Amino acid sequence: MIDMKYILKMAFRNIGRNRRRTILSATAISIAVMVVLMMNGYVGGIKDSMFDNVTKIETGHIKIEHAKYHEKADMMPLEYMIDGFNGEGYKQVISAIEDISEIKTVAPRIKFGVLLSYNGKSRSAMGIGIEPATENEIMPFNRVMVSGEYFKDANAKSIIMGSGLAGKLGVKTGDKLTIVARSAYDSIRGMTFSVTGIFRYGIAALDDKLFYVPIISAARLLEMGNGVNEIIIMVDKPENAKAIAAEIRKKIQAQEKDTTKYYVASWREQGGWLTMFEDMNYIYNIIYIGFLILASTVIINTTMMVIYERIREIGTIGALGMSSREIVLLFTLESALVSIIGSFCGVAVGGALDFLLSKTGINILAFTGGSSQLPTNDIVYPRFGLWLLTWSFLYGVVIATAVAYIPARRSAKIEPVEALRSL
Repeated sequence: MIDMKYILKMAFRNIGRNRRRTILSATAISIAVMVVLMMNGYVGGIKDSMFDNVTKIETGHIKIEHAKYHEKADMMPLEYMIDGFNGEGYKQVISAIEDISEIKTVAPRIKFGVLLSYNGKSRSAMGIGIEPATENEIMPFNRVMVSGEYFKDANAKSIIMGSGLAGKLGVKTGDKLTIVARSAYDSIRGMTFSVTGIFRYGIAALDDKLFYVPIISAARLLEMGNGVNEIIIMVDKPENAKAIAAEIRKKIQAQEKDTTKYYVASWREQGGWLTMFEDMNYIYNIIYIGFLILASTVIINTTMMVIYERIREIGTIGALGMSSREIVLLFTLESALVSIIGSFCGVAVGGALDFLLSKTGINILAFTGGSSQLPTNDIVYPRFGLWLLTWSFLYGVVIATAVAYIPARRSAKIEPVEALRSL
């Protein structure tokens, strides 16, 4: 019968007896665990940044559109609008769904293409008419404003624009520019707006072409009346968006005679950036798995080297009467104890760094040299959480312990005389 108490006591003694070997093994495991933890946090932070930007700026967790507008969304046909159930306006639709408990924010938007004109310069751009207070709940604009301020008056003819777009037009806060657009009635209309602020998302594709105006001014310019071309919905738990979208669809169809009039889709069912996001998710997972394999190789090589270097020791304790099962258990326990020490240190150091970076962020602009074409901010905040720390700790312990079992079992089968002759 195996005396677990005696073997555990012996394992502790062996760890303390050769401190240099223990420190080297624990350090290798610690570095591997730290790299895995921080890489996991960094990759998770990039994915979170992409998802957060795409859903807040473009798709929402759920989007409602006129079905025909959805079919031709790239052309932004303003004549196909959300105008309620009997033509009394989009607020009817909002009223029908706002009692759903999991809905956090409902934001009507008017998206439209325009020609901006300032001081003889003209540039095509994309505008979004928004309700200032509601949109600020989704995206706190004070975080992205680089000049001027966000809308103070929802009725004013004010405009805030991307830094790239402002730079190409030579526009500064306080300047006035003219917006020329095709209205819902297919007429060309123009209106002058005052630039009250300039923002920077750190995404070139948006900063170079996007601007916002109050929804009331946009509706007046585009002759939209009480209609909008999309309603963006943010929910408490994005993973439940598909089920909530189904509930929204039922509520709308219960009041709208034409059950096919409005298109309701969760973020998973929309294309565009989110389709790319799913592809990028696989790519980042492959990169992360590569780091796991690399880190595992470090642990495997270190653990197996330690075991094979101790074949003579295995022969000695075998000659003294310890069975093969006890030898395997002893060396596996030793490896488990060392891996616990190493993994704990790795999680402590890596976790502290990850926590710090999750607050201060990592400026990826320094690596890219300019704004990204992907929907990721210049500053990425790595993920940090108890699950990440626990997983990284268990990763180090399990890999090192499992790997130690294989050479220990093989070495324990060697006859004591052969083991003693090996060195």
